[in-house]
Amino acid sequence: RVALIGDDIETDVRGAQQVGMKGWLVKTGRFRKEDLGRGIWPDRIFGSIADLLEGI
Repeated sequence: RVALIGDDIETDVRGAQQVGMKGWLVKTGRFRKEDLGRGIWPDRIFGSIADLLEGI
């Protein structure tokens, strides 16, 4: 199983999902709270890289 992990909902999450991968969002870097209302739904959301490491 493969997932793309990123902080940009448009390019990272949507891009991954468009090619059949899971798109996981980390709320760091480029992420903005408003991004979650754009009609793109991450497969998983993590608050930080530390949360990501604990969740996989």
